[in-house]
Amino acid sequence: MSSPQPLPKISDELLGSLAEAEGVCVRPLLHRVTDTTSGRTQLVPIQCSSTREAVCPPCANPNRRLRMQQGREGWHLDSEPEAVHDVDGLPRAPRTSIPTTAGTCVSGCGGYG
Repeated sequence: MSSPQPLPKISDELLGSLAEAEGVCVRPLLHRVTDTTSGRTQLVPIQCSSTREAVCPPCANPNRRLRMQQGREGWHLDSEPEAVHDVDGLPRAPRTSIPTTAGTCVSGCGGYG
């Protein structure tokens, strides 16, 4: 039985131009996926989903068209949404009034308050 022939070395530029010509992602992300029932692991290429044509034209073009369609459908906001979470990620109680005075320090203020 003969051993398999090694694959020829192909330059990155050639692979990139071939991927562009075929309309597939130029910079796919490889994710290792394990089937929980059989235990078999395989690498699955996932498109980069870039929105910049200079980075990956095959991914940027559909994303550009999607953003244009979303704009036509009114997916954009007229104003910025108010944050509903604090910095630590916990939900913040809605503000009902603006505090007018600072709280008084009872102990351990280090001379402040």
